[in-house]
Amino acid sequence: MYEHNEKNNIGFEIAMIIKEIDSKIYSAILNELKDEKLTPQQIIILKHLGHKGEMTVSEICTSMSLSKGTVSGILNRMEKQNYIRKIKYENDKRNTYINFTEEGIELAKKVMVNFNRGFNKIFKDIDIEQLEETKENLLSFIQKIKESE
Repeated sequence: MYEHNEKNNIGFEIAMIIKEIDSKIYSAILNELKDEKLTPQQIIILKHLGHKGEMTVSEICTSMSLSKGTVSGILNRMEKQNYIRKIKYENDKRNTYINFTEEGIELAKKVMVNFNRGFNKIFKDIDIEQLEETKENLLSFIQKIKESE
């Protein structure tokens, strides 16, 4: 019984640490991007599209762990801002594909520069080995959590 409670306590502490790290990262990055007037979700979509190019709405939902309704609202706002376009292909009418407009490409480039500047500030005093080890441990945690679902 004691071991189970101790595991729960440590698990809770890990969750709180991850939440604090996440908050600090977003705060630093949003500070770098304050002039762009973007939400954190819009920034993540820009980053995903920048890395992968064209994506379906479903792929964006999965990569962000958000519902289709939530993602659709974000994408609608981004489309109105002329950052993205939605495309339906004749050979695949079930999926809506998302890619950048020219304005979106320029914004994504600017966002990536500021994103990298924010990460450099956050992680400047942490050596690469510690970052790699932390990444591997977190990936292992995610895998075990997914297996237990």
